[in-house]
Amino acid sequence: MVPAVLGGVLLGGSLAATPTASAWPNQQCPVGGDTVVVSPGISSDALRGTLNKLSQGDVLYLAPGTYDVGALAVYACRASAAHPITVTALDPANPPLLKGKVYFNSPDHWRISHVRIMATVPGGPGLQMAGGDGWVIDSVEVFGANRTGAFANLAINTRGGRGPSGFTVTNSCIHDAAPAKKSVAFHNIYVTTSGGSTVQGVISRNVIYGHPGGAGIKLGVGGQASAVGPWNVTVERNTIVGGQFGVVFSGRVGRNVVAGNLMGKFTRLPGFGYQGKKSAAIYSHHVAGKGNRVENNYFFKSDLILRRIGRSGVKVTKANQKGPAPRFSGQSCSTWQPAGRAAGYGRYS
Repeated sequence: MVPAVLGGVLLGGSLAATPTASAWPNQQCPVGGDTVVVSPGISSDALRGTLNKLSQGDVLYLAPGTYDVGALAVYACRASAAHPITVTALDPANPPLLKGKVYFNSPDHWRISHVRIMATVPGGPGLQMAGGDGWVIDSVEVFGANRTGAFANLAINTRGGRGPSGFTVTNSCIHDAAPAKKSVAFHNIYVTTSGGSTVQGVISRNVIYGHPGGAGIKLGVGGQASAVGPWNVTVERNTIVGGQFGVVFSGRVGRNVVAGNLMGKFTRLPGFGYQGKKSAAIYSHHVAGKGNRVENNYFFKSDLILRRIGRSGVKVTKANQKGPAPRFSGQSCSTWQPAGRAAGYGRYS
C-alpha cells in the first residue's frame, strides 16, 4: 500500500534521514524495501537527497504536479536485478513534470517510469544516463532541448569505463530536439557508449519526432571516425518521424541492429554538405565496425534508405520497404499510430 503524501516528503524506515549526497555512491547498497512519496512542494536539494538515499528494493513515488529540479545529479547506489530501485508516478494517469536536467551516475538496476522531463538548463539534455547496468526507462517523455540548445534530449554514455550494459529505453516519447547550428547536429537520443562485448542495450517501441538538425537516434561519438562508439544496441519497432535522419551510425560501432521501425519525412538541410543532394533515413559516417544491420523497416518520404560517407560497416537488407506516407492518428506522443501497410511497423505494431 502506498502511504499518503504528507507535506513535501514522506519517509519511512531507513530513509528517515535525508542526506544531500549518496550514502553509497557507485557502490552496491544494502537491501531496503522502503516506500517514499514526494509532492511538488519538495525542494530540489531535498529531492536529490531523497534519491541519493534510496537503497535496493526501494520505491519512490512522485505525486502529480510540476517539480523544478534544476541540475539534479543522482550519484546512485548500485541495486540488483532481484531488488531494483524504482522511481515512478504516484498516479500513472497524471505523470509528474520534472523541469531541469536529470543526471544519473551509474544507476545499476534503476527503473524510471511514468514521468515527464522537460529540459530547461541551458546546454543541458533533459535526461542523461551515465554508465550503469540493467537500468530501464519506461513510459517516460523527454523534451525541451530545442529551447536549451542541448546536443540531445536523452543522452546515454559510458561512465568511468563502465557500461551501460543491458539498458532498456521503451514505451517512451522523445521529441523536439534542438535545431542545427552551423555544421553541428543535434539529436533526440544520443548514445555515445564505448563499445565492447559487455556493452549492450535496447531502444524499443518509442515515439521519436522533431529533430530538424539531426537524427532521431545517433549511435556513435561526435564526428570522429576513429572514436569507439556503441556496440550491441538493438533499435527496434520505434516510430521515428521528421528531421534529417532516422538513425545515424558514426565511427567504430559494431553489431548494432535497426529492425522493425517506421521511419520517414526526412529532409536535406542546407549547409550540411555531408548529406549530399538527397535525403536519407539512415546515415553511415565513416563506420569502421562490423555487424551493423538495417532490416525489415518501413521507410517513407525519404529519397534514400542509406547515405554513406567514407567506410561503411552498415548492411541494408532486402527486407526493408519503401512506401507511401501512412495516415497517422495525430502528431503527439500518444497519437503517432499509422494506418495501412505501415501498421505492421514502429511503436504501435
